[in-house]
Amino acid sequence: MKRYLFVLCAYLICFINVQAQSLTEVVYLKNDSIIRGSIIEVVPDKSIKIRTSDDHVFAYPMSDVLKIVKEPVDNVYSNSSAKLNTLRTEFKNNYIIQAGYKGFAEFGGGFGVGYWAGGFVSLTASYGYQFNPHIYIGAGIGFNYDFYNSLTFLPIFADCRWNVFNKHKTPVLGVRIGYSVYDGQGVFFNPSIGYRWGLTESVALNVTFNYGLQDDSVYCWGILHTLGFKLGVEF
Repeated sequence: MKRYLFVLCAYLICFINVQAQSLTEVVYLKNDSIIRGSIIEVVPDKSIKIRTSDDHVFAYPMSDVLKIVKEPVDNVYSNSSAKLNTLRTEFKNNYIIQAGYKGFAEFGGGFGVGYWAGGFVSLTASYGYQFNPHIYIGAGIGFNYDFYNSLTFLPIFADCRWNVFNKHKTPVLGVRIGYSVYDGQGVFFNPSIGYRWGLTESVALNVTFNYGLQDDSVYCWGILHTLGFKLGVEF
């Protein structure tokens, strides 16, 4: 009898071990991303860290987590297609927008309407703080040169941006408000709409289309209007 009990216990232990080995921990995020691996740290109501099978470690605030479960492995890593899907998921999760200090450098151009009828080029730089995945507020300076009127504007501005989604790819809305000096002087207003592509944890590309309003009443040019685009790097 004892022998049968011993064999039964051994089978139960093996069964439990097999079941444990066939499960993986899964973190579901509110942005529809999924990460599979082993949870290595949980700070209640603050953050969670998970290590994937290829030894990558990802950290997320608990406010971004939808649920945490254990699921059968189901041979997730048994073929190249599954591995590729996992890498895509890890890329998408790793390059979501992180809070912290960051800067922007942009180059662009466009054309004017009304008094500012010719082409122009612009170079701008901004530095500030990303308060959460959506809101950035900073300050910057720019260089705008009007070929048609041979005027140089140096706008000094407040820079506000809003990322629509907390993903490595997201539409972006922005507005810059300030004052230009040098050849032309006056209020500077520059709303924009564009798109952001995350390249690494800290670097992204931005493409924006912009409307510009420049008050140059000091030199009797009146209100100048422009339409243009910018290609920028976020770092």
